[in-house]
Amino acid sequence: IFSFFALPFVVPLLLSIPTAFICSEIMKMGGFGAQSGEVIANAGIIALVTALIYFLYFVATYLISKKNVVSEAQNFSPEA
Repeated sequence: IFSFFALPFVVPLLLSIPTAFICSEIMKMGGFGAQSGEVIANAGIIALVTALIYFLYFVATYLISKKNVVSEAQNFSPEA
């Protein structure tokens, strides 16, 4: 379950951090030093929005499963 839900979230977030710094350095070498900070800011904003979307997805999934699965499992009484 961890790899199914977490890997699509964690891997892009971890890769976006070094990518932002590499792009920032490339922009500095290309003479766009003033805009290089914007690359890091944009990467941070994108990471936060992605984290928020995944958090809302996990909350919605939990609430739906709690309503449908957990309540039915508690009401289930196996016959002996």
